[in-house]
Amino acid sequence: MQGHSSKSIADNLNISAGTVKVHRKNIHARLKTSTQSEIFTLFLAHLKAIDS
Repeated sequence: MQGHSSKSIADNLNISAGTVKVHRKNIHARLKTSTQSEIFTLFLAHLKAIDS
């Protein structure tokens, strides 16, 4: 969510950039999103729902 590149995430987690890309693709497929901002919007809506 902090806008890290796949390479940056991979370096921090000691995995390949390809693995990060696969995980991102799977997250987008499950959430039916195509951008990180859409995921963030869903996250904020979820927080609002559990706060109510």
